[in-house]
Amino acid sequence: MDIKLRPSANWLIVAALVLVTAVLYGAALNQRPFDQQETLLASQAESLVASGGRDADGRRLPLFVHAGGDAWLAPGQAYAAAAAARIGSPSLPPVRWLTVIAGALDVVLIFVLATRMFSSTMLGALAALLLLLTPAHAQFSRSAAADGVWPLPLLMVWILGLVIFCDQSARYRRQALTAGAVALAAIAYLEPSSPLMVPVFAAVSLFILAGAGEWQRRDLIPAGIGFVITLTPLVLWFATHQSTYPETFGRWVIHLAHVRNPLEGLRAATSTLTVASVSATYWEYFNPGYLFINGNAAGFAGLFLIPAAILLVVGAWTVTRQGAGQPRSTGFLLLAGFLCAPFVAATFKEAHVTGRALVIVPFGVLLATRGFEAIQSRPGVAQRVLIAVLLVAAPFQFFVWYRDLLRLH
Repeated sequence: MDIKLRPSANWLIVAALVLVTAVLYGAALNQRPFDQQETLLASQAESLVASGGRDADGRRLPLFVHAGGDAWLAPGQAYAAAAAARIGSPSLPPVRWLTVIAGALDVVLIFVLATRMFSSTMLGALAALLLLLTPAHAQFSRSAAADGVWPLPLLMVWILGLVIFCDQSARYRRQALTAGAVALAAIAYLEPSSPLMVPVFAAVSLFILAGAGEWQRRDLIPAGIGFVITLTPLVLWFATHQSTYPETFGRWVIHLAHVRNPLEGLRAATSTLTVASVSATYWEYFNPGYLFINGNAAGFAGLFLIPAAILLVVGAWTVTRQGAGQPRSTGFLLLAGFLCAPFVAATFKEAHVTGRALVIVPFGVLLATRGFEAIQSRPGVAQRVLIAVLLVAAPFQFFVWYRDLLRLH
């Protein structure tokens, strides 16, 4: 069912989504004490403001902020927190409200993205509500963790850029792809695990573009230039501040010894022990007991709700069935993104570290929306009953989990 509303109605939906997200994610936000990471971020933000933008080493406006000892902060977090510290108050902890704002932005962006992708305002609103009610997204939108919701808004801008470019009838295709490429490159500045996301999703971009239909090489030039320019400050920073590499990208991305000796780094990355460890960790992120049914959580909620799991499986099946023998579609973008999302987290060789794998959530929600579209397009009483049950069960399970979250926090 394709339902399109007037622009004014869409703006009302966006306003309602922002309001509901702020209320739901911002409830009782200051009732629990800061954890270690939040304390570090908040104290460094205040220090940056008080010192005129200098870090623990006295550098003015450094790209990576040294917070003392072996603690370093990604620039996106540090400077956003410093800006928020100017307007924050004890009753409104600014570092946590940053993630609430990011969570609300995610909900709005996925509404725009799904409306564009499925040509339906109804499905756009459904995707927004599914994301809003996703336990992992709600939890990390209430906590300024080192790895969490920070890259999700830019990730969805990247997806939207690819979706528009793959639509041969769309206007401003080059501009959309360029905006998406810049957003993808900017992800590198947001959290410790995010630099590794850039090459992974850049590879996904090339895979999708290879089957995107008619386009010429010159269509990719602005996107390539934007991508390189966005990453240039990173290269210049490490070229002029080489001593900062071991404690930042040396720990988060590639060890300094492997940068100096790429062949040895390649051997280490492809060794039997490393491949086995990363592979085992990667598949743990697809454990149904982690993704969908967590017996230790209230309401048995995993990263996703159980009703979303049903829709997600249907959506993934629909994408693979429709893609057989056909050019790659944006549906394959969702499936490829979903499968690639835990890879970065797996390289740290720690299973079930949700913050590092949170980028799986938008892809899962969009696949679930695709599943809903597939089910409701089939006539029959059984399909209508299934949809009704899922639509009632999803908010019920979420609020059982959410009530427990507020009680514990």
